[in-house]
Amino acid sequence: MLSLSRRSRLPRRISRISALAVLATLAVACGEKKEGPDRKAALSAFADTALGSGRADPNSAARDAEAKARREAFAKKKAEKEAADKQRKQLLAQLAVVPDGKVGSLKAECDAVLEAYTEFVKRSAAEDARALMLFYDNKRKILGERRGKCLKVGSPKVAACQANALRKAPNELKGQELAILGACIDKFAPQAGAAVASAGPADAKAK
Repeated sequence: MLSLSRRSRLPRRISRISALAVLATLAVACGEKKEGPDRKAALSAFADTALGSGRADPNSAARDAEAKARREAFAKKKAEKEAADKQRKQLLAQLAVVPDGKVGSLKAECDAVLEAYTEFVKRSAAEDARALMLFYDNKRKILGERRGKCLKVGSPKVAACQANALRKAPNELKGQELAILGACIDKFAPQAGAAVASAGPADAKAK
């Protein structure tokens, strides 16, 4: 009787013998004593598939290098984005302060917000004529909504912070007026800010 280890090797031997038999059949069926280069290549490819070529994939190293480069590029881009987000948060935190001096009435401070908002948008879109034109085409509506939200929050301190922050915002925050306004609300009136966000555009009127 065959031992268990010899039995386990039989299927692999049979499969290899079968593959060789197929190759032999193909060679005989051709009926040619001399094989052309195309036929040799075809038989070689078939043999590699059936028996295993034992040769390393010549493109494997290139594919591995390409995959590594993609991973490194992704990691670099992610790190840069995280650094930019961190810097942005720091700048917003520095701007979210109430300026020295007496805080005026809610109406007066909201008027100051609208003025600073307009100037900030103009600075942000200084090199983008289309964006600037779009703002002026919708200026009345945009400033009307901005006034309504300012009055809805109902905090002169928040409004004073917003006006001051918009005036002092650096170029790194260009085009991020909503983030600047939100930083002041989050710091001085987070509950009021949540109420405004859930209520949508406000239609409050100054008293």
